[in-house]
Amino acid sequence: QAVRVAEAVMAATELKAADDLRKAEGKVFMRAQAHLALNKVAGHTVAEVGGMPFRPAVDGEVLPDYPIHAVRGGATRHIPIMTGTTTEEWKLFGLVDPGIGRFDEVDLHARLARVLPADAPRPADAAREFRRALGGRSAARSARGVWSAFQTSRVFHLPSASLAEAQHEGGGPAHSYLITWRAQALRRALGACHAIEIPFV
Repeated sequence: QAVRVAEAVMAATELKAADDLRKAEGKVFMRAQAHLALNKVAGHTVAEVGGMPFRPAVDGEVLPDYPIHAVRGGATRHIPIMTGTTTEEWKLFGLVDPGIGRFDEVDLHARLARVLPADAPRPADAAREFRRALGGRSAARSARGVWSAFQTSRVFHLPSASLAEAQHEGGGPAHSYLITWRAQALRRALGACHAIEIPFV
């Protein structure tokens, strides 16, 4: 993973050698990450490098295994873990998303294509199935709402649930929460968005 990210960053920055990366200013990496997140680097996708590519990578030495595997194997059985989310995490990011204003089904399918793994259903099929899973929730009524709910599930709900399950399998105590309280200001735009639970937990 580290090699793939390094190659993608080199392509995004047009730097030629690892030593150039060491000397580069921070803004170079910020710009590279933004380009990678938007699939603007030829030959590299966000599904390959992740939306946050600058993160620790398993190397078998400094980081011997993926954290979720270590937790499942009992490495944290002696540490109580609390993990949780809000119901509408992604709404916070929607407020600063320049492409979300006139967001339609074509935009939804394009974004799903960026993040779905190679063996996933086609974007149109995935959108239809996810909308069906949302049922009567208001998020199902618009492409923008479906995208926000999908990202909330993909980036927050699933990882949080997976961590709790892994901790339980590893024999350790796990505590989960789900915050449904919605912001009183900008109630519809923010809802129960990312970070709104901090005062509660």
